[in-house]
Amino acid sequence: MSGLDDVDATFEAGLRASYEWTNAEVWGEARYAFRGADGVGGEFGVNAVARPTPELELKLGPFATVASADYMDSYFGVSARESANTGFRVDAFDPGGGFKSVGIRGLARYEFRPTWFLNAKASYSKLVGDAADSPIVKFGSEDQFAFGLSISKRFSFDLF
Repeated sequence: MSGLDDVDATFEAGLRASYEWTNAEVWGEARYAFRGADGVGGEFGVNAVARPTPELELKLGPFATVASADYMDSYFGVSARESANTGFRVDAFDPGGGFKSVGIRGLARYEFRPTWFLNAKASYSKLVGDAADSPIVKFGSEDQFAFGLSISKRFSFDLF
């Protein structure tokens, strides 16, 4: 929207941990954002896991995202200056940290060559808390949809 500051390109570095059983997985990740946006964000969730063939793995489950106040301010905050720049069509807003969204995600991973994978994911999430209360969201939607395709390769390093 005209009058609001742009968020410059942002980089995120983080860690992910998961524990998987035969048909289930619990996972969580934490990331630190820097340059354009600042702050800490993360996700956690559970998945049902199915392996219909040795090459194909499917996962489906709920997840939630959380973020620090700094991170939320980068994407959902509106300063008094920005509010004035929009002709006061967007109220000033100072979000706090906490839950950002909740949703469901499906993932498919197909091993088409040894150590090479085709990955697809699709998700639906709904903004909650201060993210949903942001006046910026009124010009968009609390409902968020995402889809992604990627290719990955597994590497292994033998140290001993």
